[in-house]
Amino acid sequence: ALVLAWRTPENLASLWRIPLDGSPPSAYEVGENAWPFSIVGHRLAYQQLVGNRKLWLASGPAAPVQETPRLFRDGSRDDQPRYSPDGHRLAYVTYPGNTSQIWVCQHDGTGCFQLTHQGIASNPRWSPDGESIVFLNTQGSNDLYIVNASGGVPRALTNDLASDSTPGFSRDG
Repeated sequence: ALVLAWRTPENLASLWRIPLDGSPPSAYEVGENAWPFSIVGHRLAYQQLVGNRKLWLASGPAAPVQETPRLFRDGSRDDQPRYSPDGHRLAYVTYPGNTSQIWVCQHDGTGCFQLTHQGIASNPRWSPDGESIVFLNTQGSNDLYIVNASGGVPRALTNDLASDSTPGFSRDG
């Protein structure tokens, strides 16, 4: 199945499951204004775009049983969820004060640790092997960095006047 994020004419967002066999689409029961999402196998993480923008976890399209969505963690605003390729870890962005930093935790929300500690980090993307995360740092110029997914010192991939954005990996890394 294909999962699609959709905006209505009223600018409300929702997530839809579209079967590839041509059967009718169905809305995920995640409420209105669910947007940036990440899916791996039977797991779905998404952000509610109303209120204080929390992350929620739900069953993905491959789940044998559709569970009730649950709040990922209570506290600050979190967004931009990205599951690791094996689905065991989740990278996300949180906003402490006037900055944004990337955190990583287990898929169930346990074992969280701060991955980035400088600048304004966003747009985390996992390498195909799940060993590294590339991200955008927008403090100063917009440059791309890479860091070991278990922690360490980020290494700049770009350092130029261009406004880099939306990092990603090819399938072969």
